[in-house]
Amino acid sequence: ENVMLLTPFAANATDETTKKFVAAYNAKYDPSTLNQFAADAYDAVYVVKAAAEKAGVTGDMSVSDICNALKGAMTEITVDGVTGSGMTWKATGEVNKEPKAVKIENGEYQPMD
Repeated sequence: ENVMLLTPFAANATDETTKKFVAAYNAKYDPSTLNQFAADAYDAVYVVKAAAEKAGVTGDMSVSDICNALKGAMTEITVDGVTGSGMTWKATGEVNKEPKAVKIENGEYQPMD
């Protein structure tokens, strides 16, 4: 209780991106299963999509060529997602994104805007 921490995702964050994701998730799945990893997976799909579009990936490319194209494109894209806005990647695969500051009150993350 009253612990302050940084996290990439808080389901009760007040930004529109998070609110839309939470509403859509809860409408389709059991709300008790919503966690950071669901948000990470959601963002991952759109990150790969953005990299594929940037690299010009096509269905006739070999798996090896697709992987190389995606690796190259990852350092050239910026993605706004549920777990961060303005996300960028280094050639090593390390992501750069701003965490959300939260405080635990009554057993739940509360945004520290």
